[in-house]
Amino acid sequence: MKDKTHVLAQTFLNFQSQDRDQKVWPETNKYQIDIPKFNGVTTIKLASFEMPSMPKYTIESEKNDTLHLHEGCIIGCAKDFSAKLDPNSTSLFLYENQLLFTYCENDVYFEKVISIPSYDNACKIDFNSSPSDGNAVRVTVTSVAPHGLHPNYRGIAWLLNGPFENEMISDEAGLKSNVTIIDNNSFEIDVVSLTSSPNTSMCTMHAKEPSFQELAEQITNYCRYLNTNLVCLFNNGVFQFKYVSVNPASKVSLYYSYNRGDASGNPRGLGFSIGCPRNLFANANAINWTCESNTPETTEIKFPAGIIDISTMGNLLGERLNSLNLSYSVPHGSNALHMGVTDYLGSTHSVYIPVGKYSVVSFKSHLEAELASKCGGSWTLTYANRRWVINSTADFVLHFSTSAESNSAWSKQSGAPSSANSVNILARYLGFVPNCSYYSKNKCLTSVENSSLAVLMKYPRRSKINDNTVVSMIQNENAESCRNLQNTYVIGSRDPPTRKIGFGCRRNQTLSCSITSSSLYTGSGSDALSNADSGAVYYLTVQPSSSYDVTPPLFFEVGCFVNISNATTSTTVTAQVVSLGTDAMTATIALQKDLAVKCFNDLESTSYPISVNVFPFHVPRFSLHGSNRKHTIKQRIGLLEDVDISDFQDLSGTWNVDHEPAILLKINAIGAVPNSQSTSLIQSSNVVSSCLARISIRSSGVTHVNSMGSQELNFSSQNISKLQVELLNNDGTPYESHKLNHNISLIIQYNQ
Repeated sequence: MKDKTHVLAQTFLNFQSQDRDQKVWPETNKYQIDIPKFNGVTTIKLASFEMPSMPKYTIESEKNDTLHLHEGCIIGCAKDFSAKLDPNSTSLFLYENQLLFTYCENDVYFEKVISIPSYDNACKIDFNSSPSDGNAVRVTVTSVAPHGLHPNYRGIAWLLNGPFENEMISDEAGLKSNVTIIDNNSFEIDVVSLTSSPNTSMCTMHAKEPSFQELAEQITNYCRYLNTNLVCLFNNGVFQFKYVSVNPASKVSLYYSYNRGDASGNPRGLGFSIGCPRNLFANANAINWTCESNTPETTEIKFPAGIIDISTMGNLLGERLNSLNLSYSVPHGSNALHMGVTDYLGSTHSVYIPVGKYSVVSFKSHLEAELASKCGGSWTLTYANRRWVINSTADFVLHFSTSAESNSAWSKQSGAPSSANSVNILARYLGFVPNCSYYSKNKCLTSVENSSLAVLMKYPRRSKINDNTVVSMIQNENAESCRNLQNTYVIGSRDPPTRKIGFGCRRNQTLSCSITSSSLYTGSGSDALSNADSGAVYYLTVQPSSSYDVTPPLFFEVGCFVNISNATTSTTVTAQVVSLGTDAMTATIALQKDLAVKCFNDLESTSYPISVNVFPFHVPRFSLHGSNRKHTIKQRIGLLEDVDISDFQDLSGTWNVDHEPAILLKINAIGAVPNSQSTSLIQSSNVVSSCLARISIRSSGVTHVNSMGSQELNFSSQNISKLQVELLNNDGTPYESHKLNHNISLIIQYNQ
């Protein structure tokens, strides 16, 4: 009997991704598909791959849509009895601006307390000699919490709110020459007295919020001051603590405050600033010990998914970095945002948001008031999880297109913003698509997409935790508020042909205001820093000037320091914000009597209102982060490393908003194993795998099969009836195809 003769046959097989079982395989970047059964298959070779356009976006949601921004660590100074300390510790509690480092050597317990200057440390002052107006005098400053100063300190720190000129204690070069440290809670310094008979024996030590990198350096410098071999680094987006012991050590631990037990829900401890590191250090040989933090929190600037060019990217950066800061490119006194609203009677009105700097709370308050004023009824806006819910007492329609309801001419009503983009920005803020209208259901309307507003840091904020030792300085804030962005941001490039994006910042615009009333507080008491020490403090009510055509909101945040300048004399003093109205149209600031007298003479007998100009005290600085961050946009903007910026700086890398140059095509025959590896290999995270072909993508978006390699799979005469197809990025991760279909042609050789 003769053996059966096998004849080698060849067939072209064409299939489309749309023919897959879409319930089982909803995406087109990975699916399985049934094909006619081929017996004795020896080779599967790629003939062609066609995809009509480039489906992957420049920015993909939850993949590369986030810029991480940080404006410095706000470090508090309250006592924290909730911090769990080593049982052997001599400390009963930690201040918020302290770390406790403990270890054992030869069964002997050691501990070191590390202190960092805080945002607003209340201090008592004692004049070493009788002061005289306008002349220097030496004072002893005693702080409630440890001041954190030492000979090697590098950072910006001031003495504010005392009966003397603002006095700088330290800058980035080190302590000023007129500063002498006495102990952990006191130092001496020369100041310029404002009076011969001070009304106040209290001031505030204010340290500029350090960046993560600066905070790591401050911790390390303090450890050197303590002669402790503990080093703090900020690398790859996390804090790393490293300790080298002289002798073999054990039980090496780090304790910190984050005031979790604080009823106000506003912790400002170092734990939050450094990302709440693990308590215990790990070791390899009892000599070298390491501890690493979690990734510390930042403000997240979100970008919309889509295919964008560099011009659009620049506009998006400017808009979203200045989230709710409507004055970054428009002067005060006009309207910035704009939409149309049709009420239940069918009348369409223009609704405006004035130029100014808002929080989520004040933005909500302004919009509710404007809607009620124009349309009547009661309106409530709720913001949570990046979505808005708008409720009214009657049904309504929102218009984000100037052509919608054009017969009413709402877009041309008096007071409309000059910018044509004003409608689009408001639409994105509220989570709606521009150039559309939206109809309420049951008197309610919910965002159809995520709001473009920045995802603000919840902790920590600038407001002071209530400390009854100094009643006059207690601060209040709305429970809904988060830490708002301080700066006004600018985007550009010093040399555009280099393809580098530059980031900068400046202070918010000076705001013309009026002091409408004042009240004098004089305390009494006998505590270590008593209410009597605070002396005479004026509470001033401040609001934007009535001279504006359109009144802007205040840019204040509870706890922040502001400069107030007498509009007539230009005399300038520093005060601290202690409360703020929800609409940001009124604020209360605390001003020591000596400062008030210098700026306004006698507030008791003056007539109100008093015209003043207000601007931020702080020096604008910020950081951009991409290391160890989820969904970072860093590769698109050229952010190669975390960077601290104090004025304007081009990023070191080049921007790239082009699509990927190629994708990888991987095809497996289900139930069959090839007897040779494909000629195209993928290496990702030191793992090597194979693919069938590399698909080049031309600038027009047209795909082209790369001609390198054989682009085939070889088998030892196997039966095949099902294929699995995968589209991959060049690093081997799944390619985002957005369900766009493609066609594939294969050449199949088999034994017939």
